[in-house]
Amino acid sequence: MKFLQTVRGSVYNPAFYRLVLSGAGPSAMRYFSSVVALVAIVVTIMSAASFFPWLSSTGGIEKLRTTVLSAYPDELALQYRDGHVTSNVEEPYFIPMPAASGASSSDDRTPQNLLVIDTTHTVVPQDLDRYHAAAILARDAIWTKDSKGIQVHTFEDWKRDPFTLDAAAVTGFVDRIAEMLMPMIIIGFALLPLVLFVAFSIGYLAYMLFGTLVIMIVGKVRKIDLSYSVSYRLGLFLITLPVAYGLLRSAFPILNVPFLFTIILAIAAYANMGPAEARPVTDEKMDLWGTEPEKTPSV
Repeated sequence: MKFLQTVRGSVYNPAFYRLVLSGAGPSAMRYFSSVVALVAIVVTIMSAASFFPWLSSTGGIEKLRTTVLSAYPDELALQYRDGHVTSNVEEPYFIPMPAASGASSSDDRTPQNLLVIDTTHTVVPQDLDRYHAAAILARDAIWTKDSKGIQVHTFEDWKRDPFTLDAAAVTGFVDRIAEMLMPMIIIGFALLPLVLFVAFSIGYLAYMLFGTLVIMIVGKVRKIDLSYSVSYRLGLFLITLPVAYGLLRSAFPILNVPFLFTIILAIAAYANMGPAEARPVTDEKMDLWGTEPEKTPSV
């Protein structure tokens, strides 16, 4: 297979790189795009192979559905009308932080209550700390606290018909979301190779703006005078081994060594700019895209 021929040549074949320097050989950008596409597919498979077993081991979507539904009290009913909320329970009404969230009463940074409903009194900022709440539902607004401070989201511009939010309504809504979640996950994984292809292409092409300088320096060591554009073209082939290392590093984080990506690129450049082994007849111009191979006299 000609693609595998080109991959092999890009890893180590000084004669192959002499062809590239002469302007022959396969298209650098097409080869690079093929490698990135292959990497995107492999990463997608690796991600799916770890995600779906994890989803199954944690109880999957059904457990998530149960957790969400258990957070809403069966007796609670909220009514919205004309920008104001009322409830059918004695207030202030406390909804504790779900156990699944990892909240602990011994952790002062984690609010003890997910939501406090207080539609009968005037809420002030200090109430968030007094109630140990992540949020307070007031008569005309929702109060929350984050790293930016206290946020107040009022209902005055929220134009919609009156409605009642109770356990039955929440169950129906969550069930609809649960039904759509798995198809959405599958569609997401189907689109992931395209997203990764674009992201990896941009990342590697941007890196090669620096990697090209490394190749030019190696060329100087090898007493080969390379222009920036020619070095960049060489880099689109030489990046094969560094990309393979990147894949291994993502699968085995223990292999993460600072600057090793660039070191591998430099070593590959040094090895392939050395003298080629003598060949008795000719070298092939390897073409990834299906044209007949040409015979070029060995240099």
